[in-house]
Amino acid sequence: MDDGNKHCCKVLSIVGFRGLGKTTLANEVYRKIRGHFHCHAFVSVSQKPDTKEIIKDVICQVSNNEEFKKDIEISDEKKSISKLRELLQEKRYLVIIDDIWSLVAWNAINCAFPENSISSRIVATTRISEVASSCRPGPDDQIFKMEPLSDPHSERLFFRRIFVSENCCP
Repeated sequence: MDDGNKHCCKVLSIVGFRGLGKTTLANEVYRKIRGHFHCHAFVSVSQKPDTKEIIKDVICQVSNNEEFKKDIEISDEKKSISKLRELLQEKRYLVIIDDIWSLVAWNAINCAFPENSISSRIVATTRISEVASSCRPGPDDQIFKMEPLSDPHSERLFFRRIFVSENCCP
């Protein structure tokens, strides 16, 4: 994800049908670039998201302060969102939001992340094109549409996973 000239928070949406590897791709991106951020989190949403639990999960992953983590156990959703915004406001953060199913879920979760000018990043995965489109509020935000592998690539990947090398197939 190129920083370009602007340093505001950018969103990358990864969209595609079930089983294409959206989560695997997001996980690999997370693993490779998380060291470039002050804090980072990887959360899964599901079809029936509990926004308060998702926000708590992010706070637990980005905060080292045990008292802060205890406070959110008794906080309501609005207070948890406020605490997360406060926690992230001056930090460069990376958050992966995996498996978003609706615009309502995206809007509820997205409002917890502050716009800052420190090149923060959000990566969202979804099966639904409309959700992917709504995740990219700015002209610099991007949608990556995953496509299925071709038959030869699928076969090569399959043999590499099963037999360690495509040349070792019996």
